[in-house]
Amino acid sequence: MVPPAEVPPAAATVGWARRFRSSSRLLETALIIIVVGSVAAIGSVHPWAYLPLWGASLALGLLLCGRVLLVRTLRARLGHRPLVLHPPGHPCCSPAWLL
Repeated sequence: MVPPAEVPPAAATVGWARRFRSSSRLLETALIIIVVGSVAAIGSVHPWAYLPLWGASLALGLLLCGRVLLVRTLRARLGHRPLVLHPPGHPCCSPAWLL
């Protein structure tokens, strides 16, 4: 049996979880922009139209690497437990996170 991981302070855990949620939203938005940009670049006959697409893809890859680091940090802090964040003012529970 695996011993339970020590529960970190709530403020630090919620901060890391909020960064993870923000990076997820940013990653999704960037992916949508890249797909739209790739359609425009493929329709273009100019080779310079592909350069911004490659730059955006590189930035998306770096953002994905940052998200992986956030996931690893949260896993190290929480162990293999689910983390549920409720929006502000949610009537379900008074704490901002549940384990």
